Amino acid sequence: MNKNGDHGINWCDYTVNPATGCYGPGGTREQPKLCDYCYALENALRYKRLFEPTWHPDRLAEPAREKRPSKIFVGSMTDLFGAWTPVDWISQVMTMVKRNPQHVFQFLTKNPKRLPNFNPWPDNAWVGATIDIRARLEPTLEALSKVQALVRFVSFEPLNEDMGIPELASAVEWVIVGAQTGRNAHQP
Repeated sequence: MNKNGDHGINWCDYTVNPATGCYGPGGTREQPKLCDYCYALENALRYKRLFEPTWHPDRLAEPAREKRPSKIFVGSMTDLFGAWTPVDWISQVMTMVKRNPQHVFQFLTKNPKRLPNFNPWPDNAWVGATIDIRARLEPTLEALSKVQALVRFVSFEPLNEDMGIPELASAVEWVIVGAQTGRNAHQP
């Protein structure tokens, strides 16, 4: 696990990555659709690592080592709910969440259609989706409204387009708004 400060995500205490790599929202191995602002891809390239989705089952034990209740972002270097992710990987992550009720596990995806498939979510799971462009707004809110979790959230980060003022109250309990970071970043 990486402690906050090592990763710069201020809404969690740690990150854990039992999977890494991604094909992007709606992408496949044959036809990846990677986000041009993806910090995980940039990180992989910097350290000369593959960005092919890869499973790291040894990392499932990491949260149990932290005894203090913490907020742990699961999958900061992947999209755990991408179509390419085997259900078995997700099931093993859910087992990790259930075995560590002292922590809050935060999940974030650009593929929210799969989220209701894991209902009901453990009480210590916060479930969210990224909305970076207006075209993702309605489908994401519709999918989140079907998620059975105590906390559902939206991350408008990076906020790449004007979203208007969407009605969020019935779909989410928490909203993150932020700018793009890193090289070639632009203001929202």
